[in-house]
Amino acid sequence: MVTVASLEVMIRECSMYEEHLGAQLADAERDAPHSVTGLIELIDIVRELKADLIAAHPTRLRDRSSRTRRGP
Repeated sequence: MVTVASLEVMIRECSMYEEHLGAQLADAERDAPHSVTGLIELIDIVRELKADLIAAHPTRLRDRSSRTRRGP
C-alpha cells in the first residue's frame, strides 16, 4: 500500500537521483561527450517519475511544488 510518507520518500529519492545525474552530466559534457545523450534521457525519466509521484500526492504537496517552480 502506498502511503503519503512513502510517496514523500520516493519524491526525495527522485530529487537525489536527479541531482546526482546532473553532476554526472556536467562531468560528461567535459570528459565523455558520448555519454551526454543517455544521461539526459535518464534525467528526463527521473523527472517524469517525480512528476507522477507529485501528482499522486495529496493536494498540499502539489500546491507547494507548483509554487516552488513558479518562484517566490
